[in-house]
Amino acid sequence: MNIRAATIVDSDAIRNIHLNAFPESESALVSKLAVELLNVATRPEVMHWVAEVDGVVVGHVAFSPVTVD
Repeated sequence: MNIRAATIVDSDAIRNIHLNAFPESESALVSKLAVELLNVATRPEVMHWVAEVDGVVVGHVAFSPVTVD
């Protein structure tokens, strides 16, 4: 397994991972958010990583700042 920083090229794989990982009631929203965050190049504090097996993206994780009031 290889872990690397995600790129825009990974958008479809990331979308599919989240569509398959979450219940139907949540998957569209979660996958949309993950891909939208990936596309925001002006937010360096948002980190995306993918896991690959034999060159195929099989996992995704994202870290972004959150403010709690």
